[in-house]
Amino acid sequence: MAVEAEKVKGRSCISVSQQTKDSLDSIKHSGQSYNGVIEELFKFWRDKKGEYWTRRREQRAAESKGRKGKE
Repeated sequence: MAVEAEKVKGRSCISVSQQTKDSLDSIKHSGQSYNGVIEELFKFWRDKKGEYWTRRREQRAAESKGRKGKE
């Protein structure tokens, strides 16, 4: 008799390499789910991405002011 995997509503399975799993294991907290560590990584990425674009806009504004001053 074949055992079917139970489908959990709102969940999905993804396949990752052993190296990726090992990397996730090295940064997740004891008892933390993989979903939890992936959510933390996304939050960190969004925060850093936002900081990058804020700095980039500020740099472009400063560059633009510098060019106007030379004209």
